[in-house]
Amino acid sequence: MSAQRPRCWQCRTVLELDAGRPVGRSETCPECDADIRSCRSCGNWDNDNRTCREPTAELPPDAERRNFCGSFQLAAAKVEAVAPKLDAMNAKERLEALFKK
Repeated sequence: MSAQRPRCWQCRTVLELDAGRPVGRSETCPECDADIRSCRSCGNWDNDNRTCREPTAELPPDAERRNFCGSFQLAAAKVEAVAPKLDAMNAKERLEALFKK
């Protein structure tokens, strides 16, 4: 079984948060400064339909901004399931390395 760790919804950085600790409303990603306590970080968020799966939750005006939702649950993403973020130069170097002897 693979370990599950929460990741930033925007930049996919692994978030170093204590398990079971509530996420504060003002907490942000250390890499991109995206709000962590937002719909996009919540396990109830349906990304395909851009809505909440929790029927009693009231959607805030902006799903990417911090909110006071009582149904918020920080989603955990499988670290292995998410490809590392590569910049264009790194990708080009890796491609060229395939053809070098």
